[in-house]
Amino acid sequence: MSTVFLYEKIYEAILSDIVSGKFQGGDILPSEKELCVQYEVSLITVRRALKQLEQDNIIMKAKGKGSVVNADIRGGQGCKNKNLGIMDLAWSGIIMPQYDPVPFNSNLYNQNEWKNIIYSAIYRKLSSKYNLIIGTYDRDYVLNHFEETVFRNVDRILVIGVYTQELIDMLHNLGKLVIVYNNFDKNIRVCSVTNDERQKTSDLVTHLIKSGHKKIASINGDITFSESVERFMGYQEALMKNNVPVSWNLIKWGNRSAESGYFLAKEWLSEKDPPTAIVCVNDCVAAGAVYAVKEMGLDCPRDISIVGHDNNVLIQDLSIPKITSIDPKYDLIGNKIADKIVRDIWLDDTTIIESEIVFKDTAKCYNPLDHNSLKSNYS
Repeated sequence: MSTVFLYEKIYEAILSDIVSGKFQGGDILPSEKELCVQYEVSLITVRRALKQLEQDNIIMKAKGKGSVVNADIRGGQGCKNKNLGIMDLAWSGIIMPQYDPVPFNSNLYNQNEWKNIIYSAIYRKLSSKYNLIIGTYDRDYVLNHFEETVFRNVDRILVIGVYTQELIDMLHNLGKLVIVYNNFDKNIRVCSVTNDERQKTSDLVTHLIKSGHKKIASINGDITFSESVERFMGYQEALMKNNVPVSWNLIKWGNRSAESGYFLAKEWLSEKDPPTAIVCVNDCVAAGAVYAVKEMGLDCPRDISIVGHDNNVLIQDLSIPKITSIDPKYDLIGNKIADKIVRDIWLDDTTIIESEIVFKDTAKCYNPLDHNSLKSNYS
């Protein structure tokens, strides 16, 4: 049995008062001396409890006032049931590009496998105590017909996809506790778990540049997919930081499918002076690009390097050669979302999960963990 320290009991007692609404956002807590008298503990114990509350962003120190409850806190006391919702939002206002049939079974390449990993992690952690309800809707439908959705009797909701501050505010006003996956808009105030999409893509493109690539192309997803934009920004920033020109003829926007990777890569490969590397928005697109390379009698990575994103296990099992990719740690993301979605104290705080570059077979890219990799990749 683990030991519970006295300061932890004081922490829980103060936290309970905040959750119950006794102290609300912006309220000043009793002074340290008053807390010592109230709980019959030493000043050191009170200060340690307050320090932990401050580290957890539940309170903050205000000069001349003492300890103040974070103004952004929303208590979870309104939650009446054990239902958790996952709201997967699309937007019908975007017209997706369509492609001709491809000479391979594109149905094998699931571009949404990342969602399944996140959902499964949440289910494993919370299914014994909560009911998990998943629904896919158009964003505007939710805004206008929320009471007709499966989420009307759900108190805690994870939002994935195309959301706005208007939608988040509507859910908050209905008493819902909301967390989103990947909030890249600093103007949207909401609790979130977010990837370092831009930074890690920039790191991977920088590796390509340092490995000798100068003509690096980019196949992106649809513009409404915020991850597409973040990954493109990472690509662009890496070029600019390394004094490599950003050429618009090396940038294409698709629909995140293997078909888009296949056809858009073929357009470049048919040119007299094609790019030496293609950065793909995900592994589905990368798999399509690899197929196009092989179909045209070229070799990957000898003639051209291809990199993806997601480290999609299903695609990695199908692809020969194996795709150099970025692993966003979706299982860890699901676990962190599970931790935050059941909190009694709700903050508009952001947890950033660091991704990892996974060096495999499709890129002439120096692996910093393998000093022989650059030599072997170029041989």
